Amino acid sequence: MFKASFAYGAVCCITHSIKGPARTKQLHAAVVVPLAAILLAQKEPDVFSVLTTNGALTNFLNCASLGYFSYDSALAVKDLASGNTTFVFVVHGLLYMISTIVALYTGQARYDGACAMIYSASTFFYHSARFAKNAGAAKLHLFHKTAFVISFFVTRVCIGTYITKRAILGAIAGGATGWVVPMAISLALNYWWGAKIMLMLCRKKKPS
Repeated sequence: MFKASFAYGAVCCITHSIKGPARTKQLHAAVVVPLAAILLAQKEPDVFSVLTTNGALTNFLNCASLGYFSYDSALAVKDLASGNTTFVFVVHGLLYMISTIVALYTGQARYDGACAMIYSASTFFYHSARFAKNAGAAKLHLFHKTAFVISFFVTRVCIGTYITKRAILGAIAGGATGWVVPMAISLALNYWWGAKIMLMLCRKKKPS
């Protein structure tokens, strides 16, 4: 499985060199979001097996997650060094990368980690909105910006809260309490970004 993760990360790097980081992140989202939605729509396992479900789809999404976040973490560190991002994005990438490594190695939290890949829906629309804005397409920019906000709160806040609550209960019931902290941090980051989005939307324009 680690070889599959390496291969997926290599594809991200190749795509980055050809299309750039934004298109790479969109391509990743286009691959994993529909698959994560299928996984979420399936019959839920019981609380303990939430931590240990090892289906082919679950494993693929975890391998994709590790490959992508290895690439994303390296990109975040590079951008931080050049002053183009903040430390929060480095923490975000490293948190998911390390958590996925542990999940693949121990077999724990694979199911919920795979379901969490649906969060990338908002990433897709975020970059679409930027592309539309740069192209001067005002209506298309508004559409994708709206889709970004809606997808963020639906996937990262609403579904994210559901996934995290279920995962934490499963971790406690299964005696794997070490998972509680990274799961809580992940959800807290989504809440924090959600709050920033709300502040941005509610901010009144200053008179010129």
